[in-house]
Amino acid sequence: MFWQQGTGLSLRRNVMNTLPLIRSHIKRADRIHKAQLIATSHGSKFHDQSALNANSAARKEKAKRLLNAQLMAS
Repeated sequence: MFWQQGTGLSLRRNVMNTLPLIRSHIKRADRIHKAQLIATSHGSKFHDQSALNANSAARKEKAKRLLNAQLMAS
């Protein structure tokens, strides 16, 4: 028995096939898991908070110098 919606289409036509969505979620979780394994097996210099802060400060300084150079050139 098919129930009708206001459009006249059966509900079965409006049901999305969720298998591709489930498959993509599983693949994404697998990629994240593999990346975590690689990061922990090789070690990473970014686990140290001071290294992260130094890199962030260097990026901000570089962006500031670039902005100043662009303003001077204008």
